[in-house]
Amino acid sequence: MAPPRRHPEAAQAGAAVGDGRRGDGDGVSDPVVRRAPFSDNPRVGARGQRTQQRIVDAALRVFGEEGYHRCGVARITELAGCSRASFYQYFSGKEDVFRHLAGQVARQLSASTEALGLVTPDADGWRSIRSWVARYADVYDRYEPVFLVFQTAAESDAAVAGGSARTGERHVAAFRSRLAATTLPPRQLDPVIALLLGCLPRTFDVAGILRSATPAAFPSERIEDALADVVH
Repeated sequence: MAPPRRHPEAAQAGAAVGDGRRGDGDGVSDPVVRRAPFSDNPRVGARGQRTQQRIVDAALRVFGEEGYHRCGVARITELAGCSRASFYQYFSGKEDVFRHLAGQVARQLSASTEALGLVTPDADGWRSIRSWVARYADVYDRYEPVFLVFQTAAESDAAVAGGSARTGERHVAAFRSRLAATTLPPRQLDPVIALLLGCLPRTFDVAGILRSATPAAFPSERIEDALADVVH
């Protein structure tokens, strides 16, 4: 089996990095705009928003099929059904699209952690964790290619790596704030939280590999219950 890969999990989430045209990683998205110098009026209407979304969806698929380094603008535009000129109105390259996708992941994981209820040592606390795990699973299912190639992107893009570290610190702090009680000393608590949060994407990754061989052996409900048990 391949060695563990770094993922944009809650402890190391990909941040909304790049040129400032997109969100700040905290759940706020900026309007879709064209890159200079493509238009005197950079804001776009519904048609432009649909074009950008087709590009993003196509890029997500290509990252999943080809990996980070082999992903190319030509293949993205082919799947998106747009020209290279249209692509460059919204993104400077595949790296820019990946930062956009990583930003979407970061914002959704942040929102999920913000929605986490109080984590108590009883059944109510477990249910809070279980709901959070289910939300995380939904994000992973939607953006699996981002999780799988994130390590490669972070190694070659300092903006992705730096944004990941900053966002990860915020996610750990947010999770810590939901704990009703803990027996761990402060110096150990954050590393343990980061380790536990890192288990989620890795577990989903391994479960997907195992399901490819025996589809019925690892149902999602069972995996999510087990993760909730471990984290709780």
